Amino acid sequence: MKFVSSGFCIFLTALTIAHGEKILSKRNADYDAHEEIDCQTAQLGKTQTIRNSMCRVHDRIVDLKPIPGYRFVPSKVSVKRCDGYCKTGFSCEPIETRMTEVYVDLKPLFGRRRMKQCAVVRVEEHVSCRCMCEKTKGDCNERQMFDKKNCKCKCKAETENKMKCEEQKEMWWDEDDCFCKCMLKPTECSTEQNWSETDCT
Repeated sequence: MKFVSSGFCIFLTALTIAHGEKILSKRNADYDAHEEIDCQTAQLGKTQTIRNSMCRVHDRIVDLKPIPGYRFVPSKVSVKRCDGYCKTGFSCEPIETRMTEVYVDLKPLFGRRRMKQCAVVRVEEHVSCRCMCEKTKGDCNERQMFDKKNCKCKCKAETENKMKCEEQKEMWWDEDDCFCKCMLKPTECSTEQNWSETDCT
C-alpha cells in the first residue's frame, strides 16, 4: 500500500512539473525570444534592420466593408498602405493617396440570388509616406507652445516658472500640464471658505 501511495505521489509530482513546464513554455511563446550580444557586433545588423523597417509603402491586406445585407467575395484585398518605423513622437502617415478599384462578387446574406452579381469597390491606396508628428499645435494648452522639431508641447518660460513653483512649500511643477500644483489633498473648508489649488490652502 505504501509502495502504491509513494508511486502515486511520484506520478503527481511528475505531472505537476510537466504542467508547470507547459505553462512556462506557453508564457515564453507570447514573447519574441532574444539573446543579448555586444552592441559593437550588432551595429551593422541594427543599421540593416532599421533600413528595412523604415516608414514606407507596403502591401497590406485590408477588409472590404459591404452595405448591410451583402458580402463581398473576396472579403479582403491587398492594397498599398503606409507603415514602418519612426522615432518616438512620430508616426508613419500618407502624404499622397489615390483611389484604386478592386473587383468582387456581390452575394446577399439572406435569400436566394437569381443571377450572379458583381461589383467594383473603390479603396484608398497610399502612394507616398512620411514620418509626421503624432501631436499637433491643437494638443497644446495656453501655457504651452508646440515644438515641431521634437513633436511635443513645451512649457512657455518653463525654467522661470518651475523655479518659482519649487520655491513654494508643498508645491510641485507638472511638466505635462505646465502648471504649479499642490502636493496636498484638498481638505474640507469652514463656512464661506473654498480650497485653493493655486495657494495650496
